[in-house]
Amino acid sequence: MPSRPHAAWNSLPEATRRGLSRGSTGREHLAGLAAGLFAAGKVQALLARELLCAAWAEAPLSLDVAQLLGGPALRGLPALPEPPSRLVQALPAFWRVPAPTDTWWAEGDWERTRAGLLERLAAEPANMFWRAAAWSLAWQRADWELSARMVDPASWSRVLAPVRLQATAQHLLAQGEAAAALAALDELGECFPGGSPGLRAECLLRLGRRDEATTVLAQAVLAAPWRGSELLRCTDLVSGADQEVRLVPGSVAVLLYTWNKAAELDETLASLAASSLFEHAPGARLWVLDNGSTDATPDVLERWEKRFGELFS
Repeated sequence: MPSRPHAAWNSLPEATRRGLSRGSTGREHLAGLAAGLFAAGKVQALLARELLCAAWAEAPLSLDVAQLLGGPALRGLPALPEPPSRLVQALPAFWRVPAPTDTWWAEGDWERTRAGLLERLAAEPANMFWRAAAWSLAWQRADWELSARMVDPASWSRVLAPVRLQATAQHLLAQGEAAAALAALDELGECFPGGSPGLRAECLLRLGRRDEATTVLAQAVLAAPWRGSELLRCTDLVSGADQEVRLVPGSVAVLLYTWNKAAELDETLASLAASSLFEHAPGARLWVLDNGSTDATPDVLERWEKRFGELFS
């Protein structure tokens, strides 16, 4: 890409600029933007590879995304650095999609789905498809015990150690263990092209190392001007906007959508009640849409409706 950030940005197709202006994080988002660049020329193909690398770092167990880095759409580009290049070449042996007739997914039944995933992972421990599926669902359900099992080093091939370390850092940070997450990233080194500047910066911020976090984000944007989310975060840190607390102009509505997540909903509403929301946004309203939950969600809603009164719907 061009060396000057504004020239690099202006060289991108309009659809790509529009997509990146919404953010530079998220596996599906980044992989989708990369797909739109494959046939747009060598400069755009190089960016497509950067976006795929970032998508892989966001969801390290998704080896289907990672394998695209060695696919025909990116042939003819300069080779990846040696550590990630070796890793990408090894991935096909660890990714086998099950037959369409496999009944591991039990619609609406998390416990059966969970048990089915663990059963298949025990039968095919080297098939990362099962581990990736369990990892994704664990995060959706906030099942941190299952998440921890998916990154247990005892069950991993040594070849995939970088993938495990990246996922471990994400898991540890989600558990509030910023120092351990940062240690995992340090052990990982440069195996993920472009690294994970947002993840590293968040670890540093939680450890009180604000200047270092700002530097990580600034260097990431200079190296890859398409990193809009990192640019916005860096700008907030430099300006101090992330630490500002001010009255919210106008009216405020907090909208929540839920289905069978009674514990998480209860925790969210408790956090809102304990926050300064109503102090800084007088008259704020809470709206919860329950999509037919069959767990304890109705009881949670009834309890909090009594607590919030007319501010709750």
